[in-house]
Amino acid sequence: GNMSKDGCILNEIGFGPFMDRIISVYLMPVCGFLYPDLLMQGADTQHSFLVHYGVGRDTSLGVHDDNSEVTVNVALSDDYSGA
Repeated sequence: GNMSKDGCILNEIGFGPFMDRIISVYLMPVCGFLYPDLLMQGADTQHSFLVHYGVGRDTSLGVHDDNSEVTVNVALSDDYSGA
């Protein structure tokens, strides 16, 4: 399920193959360099989502833990602070 009222899971709207490609071409080389022992076998799956934060919108995902070996957060604007 989705943890955010103003977000979407990209696999659920057809972006799974696109994200697989982005991750394998751009993120895995960096993550493999930074964490060679952890990612020697590569990544099996991904769970990519977008959240729109703002006034009158979500302000956080709340307390949660990511069931993953690697979590990458990308800010899509320069008007953002946080993790």
